[in-house]
Amino acid sequence: MYEWEEDYSPASYNGITFYTDKVSRKGGRRLQVDDLPLKDRPKTKDLGKKSFLNNVNAYYIGTDYHKKRDRLLDELERGGVGDLILPTYDLVRVRLESYEINESKDEGGFCTISMEFVEAGEEANTGPEEDDIFTILEDAADAIDLSKSEFAKRFDVNGLPQSFIDSSIAVVKRFTKSIDNSYEFVRSQGSGISELNEKTSQLNDSINNLFSKPSELGDVITDTIRLANGTSDNSNNSATSLKGVVLNTSDVVEADSSVNTPNEIQEIVNNNELSKLQRRVSTFLMIQNIHDYSFSNKSEVMAQRDFLVSILDNERDYADIELYEKISTIKTRLINIMPAKITNIPNVVKFKAGKDETPIVFLYRTTGTIKDLDLFLDRNNLKGQVLLRPNESYEVEVD
Repeated sequence: MYEWEEDYSPASYNGITFYTDKVSRKGGRRLQVDDLPLKDRPKTKDLGKKSFLNNVNAYYIGTDYHKKRDRLLDELERGGVGDLILPTYDLVRVRLESYEINESKDEGGFCTISMEFVEAGEEANTGPEEDDIFTILEDAADAIDLSKSEFAKRFDVNGLPQSFIDSSIAVVKRFTKSIDNSYEFVRSQGSGISELNEKTSQLNDSINNLFSKPSELGDVITDTIRLANGTSDNSNNSATSLKGVVLNTSDVVEADSSVNTPNEIQEIVNNNELSKLQRRVSTFLMIQNIHDYSFSNKSEVMAQRDFLVSILDNERDYADIELYEKISTIKTRLINIMPAKITNIPNVVKFKAGKDETPIVFLYRTTGTIKDLDLFLDRNNLKGQVLLRPNESYEVEVD
């Protein structure tokens, strides 16, 4: 491999990967050229940089090429601004101008897609388009369905000794217990808990029967998490509780065919699939609630985004190709949408007060200005207070 090949990145559009053998980029300057009468030289004026144009030749090959082709076409047809990654270029924001598909019966199992992308430029509205919100909700719903399909395909207890089945039962028990623990704070309010308790009890009582029907088992686990997500009217509380479910599931364990017997390998697969389904459904439900989140400061927004992105990165590594591409698309949209939640959200930071420090001195020391003194006093309930309590933290809005 040549050194320059090591820098190649897989080509993709909004997370949908494709092969490419030819990429061209056209740019330049916008010139106004005036041919003046009776003059041998024109008069030119530079009007600025041209928007670049990318011509990309993508192709798919193989017996299932048409499935990959259709996923890319679906993404191209969505419209709006997209993320284009090419082997020798960094990610760029583009809009699709046109595409053309070429297929031939003489070349079965193969197609080429010629695409023209133009530079997206600046948006008139810097926030996410309404379609972006609905699209990520649809993507998350699709990802849940794909997760259940992948689970049903891989989970199998047929022929396994009872001791190996018991190991998987323990995974489900830990799952239902994590839900009970995560929603302990709601139990005191009695909000939807009786139905949730009934669902988790039903799941525990019917495990043996459900284990022989992976598709139904996947549905029940999904319904349980979905019901847990609806037990609180506050979406942030639900998100926090679901985060507890996500973090309480086991990490993926690698099986080694040279060490493990076939039964042991299937036991590891079963336990992995149970844990992965719980994490994935919980994560995608958190993403479906993203438009309802309320935050008190910018750091909360970015912390929630970074948490979700880290989970998506982890799950993508162990997903089938279709779910892999769907997760990649969700990640791209999430990174674009979450910063818009910062709009009109104050960036609140806590600082500790020094000894014998007045509110005015404290505010000037931490922000360099006292123009928001009344806001600072109101936020921290300090009206009429002459000195701040030493080493106590107070909230300040910073730029």
